[in-house]
Amino acid sequence: MYISRFILFLVFFFSQAFPSLASDQSIDQAKIFDWWDDGLVTAEEASELLDMIQDGNFEEACLLSQALALETCAEKKTAKKPSRKTPSLTPEGYVSWTARMDSLGHLERQFTDVNIRFYRYSLHLGSFSQLAYKNDGSEAYFGQIATRELHSQIPTDTLWGTALSYPIGAFHIQGVLDTSLRWQGALGFNPARNVTVSAFYWDGFRTPRALASGGVQLKSPWMEMAGWYQRGQDLPLLKLRLHQKTTAKPAGENIPKSPDGKPPQFSWQTTAYFHGTDIPEIARLSPTLLKDQFTGTQQVTATFPALWNSRLSANARVSIPIETDSLGNSSQQAVSLKGRLKVSAESGPSLLRGMFSWTCLEAESHCPDNDLRAKVSSQYFQQFTLEGAIKSRLTRGEGFSIPQSQVYVTYHPASKIKARMVLQFPKGLPQKNTLIRTETSIGTSHIQSEMVVTFRRLQHQKFHPVHGIIQLKWLF
Repeated sequence: MYISRFILFLVFFFSQAFPSLASDQSIDQAKIFDWWDDGLVTAEEASELLDMIQDGNFEEACLLSQALALETCAEKKTAKKPSRKTPSLTPEGYVSWTARMDSLGHLERQFTDVNIRFYRYSLHLGSFSQLAYKNDGSEAYFGQIATRELHSQIPTDTLWGTALSYPIGAFHIQGVLDTSLRWQGALGFNPARNVTVSAFYWDGFRTPRALASGGVQLKSPWMEMAGWYQRGQDLPLLKLRLHQKTTAKPAGENIPKSPDGKPPQFSWQTTAYFHGTDIPEIARLSPTLLKDQFTGTQQVTATFPALWNSRLSANARVSIPIETDSLGNSSQQAVSLKGRLKVSAESGPSLLRGMFSWTCLEAESHCPDNDLRAKVSSQYFQQFTLEGAIKSRLTRGEGFSIPQSQVYVTYHPASKIKARMVLQFPKGLPQKNTLIRTETSIGTSHIQSEMVVTFRRLQHQKFHPVHGIIQLKWLF
């Protein structure tokens, strides 16, 4: 049984002639609310994605959104400041306040964060507390440390402790000690530029070898691969990510280019997780990934700037659930493969642009249920974008369901100023069930604010809030 599942895992890994997508749209809170209101993610899944963004873990949020909603995004990129030979002695940073509201309009959760950077030091207080020091490849962290500080490709729990990393030529060594007296030692090697191979080992002083675990990692410009095994567990935890973005190179003059000279572009990305009934104690995976022994996403996109910036994309997810018996205990049963597929296309000038998508919800059953969505947008009016969408489910033998319709109005007078209103009729009957979501984003060089709130009106009831989030940030 294990052999067959492992073979399937390897086939998925090394059959990536079918590439996958990496979109240029970064994930943010408003996008998660879009998916939530559209039914693509549940309340628990949306909360998990929002937590990842709050912690600054945009990469894992993107990977999870691809598995949950078959939506594409790219890790949020921050503008790189010019490098300085001598670090600035002028303190800079930000103070932010974030609040989430429940269906009664009350504060459900709130976070206050303070981030200060000075010389080679940085201090963060709030949702996590940490003092960091960086200097020519050397790193030291004190306080709460997690995936980024541990340089782990597999997400980890947040630990209270210290982490040190020091380069020695083409090698670098790392040591970690937390308040539970768990420790880690790691050794990395750079055989080529932008290529890193590392090995790590976890253990504890209180219970030596009881929870011993170790693993290896490989990172290159187009591939990230990691394996982690803890003593006594049935299978290791494995993760693979392949990605690349290419531009068509002209062979003569046959490849069309846009007026600004941009040739066609192709992007792909593949991500896969594989694990047994348990994972290493320090590792942390989303509940969605934990319930499946294997989860893989494949995405491909092709963009043609010369043809009204037309775009074709395909997203797929394959998973193998961990079988459980009647008592909820894991059991080893036959492989049950589940799959979901989404294909979308969009084209047209900014005056009138159209998009169509088809989603097969159960590919393993030959697609008995399919979601169809059509959308048109127009930027005819300066600083305004008008959009309309309709979505319906096609069930084999039953036909189309009552359509869900949406209307979007966006006002964007400047790059950091945007107001958006979404009107949604989930059941096609405005008098019985209506959703209105308002989004406001205002920013300057020193102040940024964002508010997203969804209101619902049911028959014979007034509009009331369903969920929302408010964020204020002051930069200095």
